Amino acid sequence: GQAFLDVFNAREGFYKRGTNGMLHLEEPCLDGTGFELSYILFDTSVDIDWTNKEQVGTHYLPKLREIITKSLSSGSNGDITHVEFYHPMVRGEDVDLTQKTSPIARRVHIDTDFGAHDIEGIVNLVEKNSIRINNQSSFPREDIIAAIRDGKRFSVVNAWKGIQINDTKVSRAHLGLLPAQYEYDKNLIPTKFRCFPTLQPDPSFSRWYVYPNMSSDEVLLFKQYDRRANLISDIWHCSLPPTQYEIEQEDALPRRSFDVRALVVFDNIVPNELDRYCNNRPRPVLTLEESGCFCDEQAAKRK
Repeated sequence: GQAFLDVFNAREGFYKRGTNGMLHLEEPCLDGTGFELSYILFDTSVDIDWTNKEQVGTHYLPKLREIITKSLSSGSNGDITHVEFYHPMVRGEDVDLTQKTSPIARRVHIDTDFGAHDIEGIVNLVEKNSIRINNQSSFPREDIIAAIRDGKRFSVVNAWKGIQINDTKVSRAHLGLLPAQYEYDKNLIPTKFRCFPTLQPDPSFSRWYVYPNMSSDEVLLFKQYDRRANLISDIWHCSLPPTQYEIEQEDALPRRSFDVRALVVFDNIVPNELDRYCNNRPRPVLTLEESGCFCDEQAAKRK
């Protein structure tokens, strides 16, 4: 028989490690598990050209901002002051550089290690690759810098969706998610956060997940960074070979997808004991250009 990667169906739930060290099943949500599946109703009279930033900014990003804001505004998170989108990317197995398409990412990765860089470096990265909603010209650079410098919480969310021909479902090269769970430490201290890069993922509790056969109105949101160290946010990801939930057919259409990232800034201050972006945070030797693994490299391929 055919061997499959051991992958769990995220539609059935997420196995999260509790404070007692035991796994329990819960519904995926962006702040609770680091990822969730959302739905967007599109205007069927509009056929979006996903390589056209103006069309994406007009017909998609306002709806996407709404669902991200709704997802992250619950509980005691505080109000969201900024949602800035950047680095839009069309990916496909049938790469066509003339159509501004980049290859799918087959290697496991996190988009960027934001903790490695100073505030100006983060804001420069977002502003340089920014995509505006409804052609808004101004980027709130100074406001974002001031908020992060003042200790306000910020998070980075990746939004991924299939853009198959004729709105068919994604039937191959699904996006796989690895929400890494780390060694539990109930006495959380700034020098030993339960997150990357301080600790290594615990393979006994970390599992791969996939949403099989995503439809054109489904959007997968997953975190790449969160300033609050007690929230799951470093979601490793890549395209997957066929899993036990689907068999790759010879006549299946090649995968085409669109992803864009969002820098989300809140108006609440992160407590010192949970501040992952504190001054004494661990930092790798890599530069911003080296750590930002896909931004500049793939953007150059599209030109």
